[in-house]
Amino acid sequence: MAAKPEDIDAYYLSLGRFTQTWAQVEAILAVLLRLVSGVDQKVAPAIFSGTRADQAKNFVKRILAARGEELDPVLKRAFDQFGTINSTRNDIVHYGAQFEEDEPIVSNYLAAHTPEALRRHSVPPKTLDAMNQDLGTIQAAVAYYLLKDSPSDVLPAREQIRQIALAPWRYKSPQQPPRHQDSPETHQER
Repeated sequence: MAAKPEDIDAYYLSLGRFTQTWAQVEAILAVLLRLVSGVDQKVAPAIFSGTRADQAKNFVKRILAARGEELDPVLKRAFDQFGTINSTRNDIVHYGAQFEEDEPIVSNYLAAHTPEALRRHSVPPKTLDAMNQDLGTIQAAVAYYLLKDSPSDVLPAREQIRQIALAPWRYKSPQQPPRHQDSPETHQER
């Protein structure tokens, strides 16, 4: 059974929302990197222009570690989920979805160099929407961190943002089916 046009439209609508929110997260991570780095704000674009979101996240972690500062737990939680979403996002962006029956499936089969490297998972609109909601939570976590040195009259708003930043994650990484592994006996027989 082929995918219905309304299912395809729903997929692309969710994908568009996800892509827009991804761009917003990429922007706020760029702001975070510029501020954490301490680089002059006129010079920062010259240095960090083109830095991808996952690189910005990693640079922030490295800068804080180099200063001997602990990563704020709210920010760490957000960065961990961002990494999970980034993996799926990369598969979607680099390999696209193919509709099998009525289900959009993403797979890296063209790039998987071993069976263990093969990833294949469904990305229906509800999955994209869950990732999109989590990206909003990640934005709140970064905003919470950015407001850490705010004046006391901002603290109530910062606490509200913290509550948003601690919302439960909606997206869970897809579990790949376990690979068949040879038993030692089977391996020896060969």
